[in-house]
Amino acid sequence: MKIVLILSCALLSALYVSASDSRYKIGIEAGPNISTLRGSSPFKEMKFKPGLTAGVSFQYNFNPRLSLLATLSYQEKGGKAPPVIVILDSIGTSTGGVTPFLNYYYLTLPVLLQYTIGKKVKYHIAAGPYFSYLLARK
Repeated sequence: MKIVLILSCALLSALYVSASDSRYKIGIEAGPNISTLRGSSPFKEMKFKPGLTAGVSFQYNFNPRLSLLATLSYQEKGGKAPPVIVILDSIGTSTGGVTPFLNYYYLTLPVLLQYTIGKKVKYHIAAGPYFSYLLARK
């Protein structure tokens, strides 16, 4: 049920509102984010964690094909760890465990140089640096 809800949100809540001019576009972006952590033990068996992404974007068009795109956004990332603390009964049988969530909250700023190809159907190729600041972790 959770996965259906997450996929529905992914399909329905992508929001992009744009105030456009021939030289620039300003937009609002929001939607779901699904992330996980990878690495050595105890991160080998991490499960995905749903989160939120929301931000403001700015695009400056140098010409109809070349533009500079920057998006300042808030992102929730992390993962769900396997049970770390196992609860045992008096004979040593596992009766449950504590499953922690690792939550990270970031402010991100990708700055991309974007090239557009096509007339009726447009394709975008973009590259550039990505800056990120950890706001909090829980």
